Amino acid sequence: MKTRILSALVMAIVVVLGIFKLPAVVFNAFALLIMLGGLLEWRKLCSANLPQSLFAFAGLLLLYGAYTGGYLTSISLFVLLATGVLMWLIKALTLAAPLPRGKALCMVDGLISLGLAWLAMVVLRDQFGQHSLMLVLLMVWGTDTFAYFGGKRFGKTKLAPSISPGKTREGVVSGVLVAMLVTVIYTHFLIVPLSSFAQTLVLLFVSMLVALISVVGDLSESKLKRAAGLKDSGNLIPGHGGILDRIDGLMAGIVVYAFYSTLTQTLL
Repeated sequence: MKTRILSALVMAIVVVLGIFKLPAVVFNAFALLIMLGGLLEWRKLCSANLPQSLFAFAGLLLLYGAYTGGYLTSISLFVLLATGVLMWLIKALTLAAPLPRGKALCMVDGLISLGLAWLAMVVLRDQFGQHSLMLVLLMVWGTDTFAYFGGKRFGKTKLAPSISPGKTREGVVSGVLVAMLVTVIYTHFLIVPLSSFAQTLVLLFVSMLVALISVVGDLSESKLKRAAGLKDSGNLIPGHGGILDRIDGLMAGIVVYAFYSTLTQTLL
């Protein structure tokens, strides 16, 4: 537990400094390296061969080039993020179903999941500011952390025992409530003061969705690991496992929040 906590603190410091101190071009490249590392681990979980893996890596690099080169319009960004939201909703509805067979399909899933997570990350930072990105990270971290401790303290009903035996419904509720509380406090004091009940209600609803879909991301990766017969996606991070083990919830949650942000911007 000490190793886990120390690793988490180090990662949190690195991420916060990266979000608030790095120039956009450096941050975007740094975020890409994280996703490429995640894709390496995804390849192992899929038992993918070299051509399938190269296809996925090329796709991620192509997305990076298209965004940084200014080739993606606001409409195409919106469509891509909407596609990501739809994908995660489908995953939420099919958690109990067996994984589709095929290494190539598995790698396409990894490309889309990690690629759109990267896109959502840089869109939030570039177009909505560092605090918007920091907020969604706090939502996901809050959900994950307090789902664990809430489950330890109050957990009685298993959430998805065949996928992740340790997760409980009570733990998820604890995590979601904390994420909602953190969202309102952080938004009010560091982004924009909440001036109406309706505005607060919308924010609470969005943070609840982000928190819940982050749990789906966590369970989806657990499902993939279980199918591969592995406990962790890697061993890069002491006490935590691999990169995917740390960003599984974020992959899903950040796409939903980036879609909400772009939708709000479009409507207003």
